[in-house]
Amino acid sequence: MNHVRVHPTSSVTTHKEHFLTVGQVGDERVSFDFRRMPGDCGHCVPTFALSASALAEMLAGSNLTIDLADGSIELNPVGDELEIFYRSEEIILVHRVWLAEVAVAFNMLAALTPLRMAHYS
Repeated sequence: MNHVRVHPTSSVTTHKEHFLTVGQVGDERVSFDFRRMPGDCGHCVPTFALSASALAEMLAGSNLTIDLADGSIELNPVGDELEIFYRSEEIILVHRVWLAEVAVAFNMLAALTPLRMAHYS
């Protein structure tokens, strides 16, 4: 699997580097892994995968909601940022990353399998 790092929009400075990992899963899916995001609960957000077409819709401005067994994840493009809300019975987390970096990551991953993933422009 190939991965691209997407950086948070906050200016949190710690001894660790923080980033969202966007990766290719198979021919038509893209994963989001939050384990390296800022805060104590970056590991609390489950890793999930989107179809390439769903990701392209989100990059074009559509909000997405992913229903999970124990909560939900909302992806909301707002201006230059992608707001990622994770809600469960125990916790509500908000992460913000640069939307342009998500688009670049998508295009980089799409270049690996150009016949199966449409590039975002």
